[in-house]
Amino acid sequence: SEQHDYSVRANQYGKDEVGSLTIAFNQMLTQIQHQTNEITVLNQDLEAKVERRTEALQQQKDFVETIINSSVDLVAVFDTKLNYIMLNQRASNYYGVSREHVIGKNIVELFPQLEGTSMIHNLEKALSGTPVYDDRYRSPVIHRTFENYFIPLEDNNDRIYGVLTIGHDMTHILQANQQLE
Repeated sequence: SEQHDYSVRANQYGKDEVGSLTIAFNQMLTQIQHQTNEITVLNQDLEAKVERRTEALQQQKDFVETIINSSVDLVAVFDTKLNYIMLNQRASNYYGVSREHVIGKNIVELFPQLEGTSMIHNLEKALSGTPVYDDRYRSPVIHRTFENYFIPLEDNNDRIYGVLTIGHDMTHILQANQQLE
């Protein structure tokens, strides 16, 4: 049993009490061997299911990330402490930062010029449960004008765990309107 080889059996040398114990011991080993085999098969099945499920979840994650990164708008998700959870490729390009650099970091620590702006106010308002629409936000970081949406994200228990922000760059439209005037 040190090697967990339950196929080895004891030899029976008589029909007395020792013989009966040998038979019982061998039956017990047979049962242990059978249960060990069943557990091994169940573990292999479970591992295969976990692997399939992990692969399916990764495919779903990749699909969602592809959609978000394909957006013409800037998309970011913040947690309740205003740390970045997600940043799409468009936003990364606009702000000239890698997504890996911003994920997990606080927006004001990364961009101190946002302290006290409507961006922070709107994020905080969304964290209180109120969706916010800002039709004209001028970014002090990249000096472009955006139409912004701030959408509270709730879990299954209706607790807010973050904010989805979507920013549509309106700079060219505003510039064109100014030239027409």
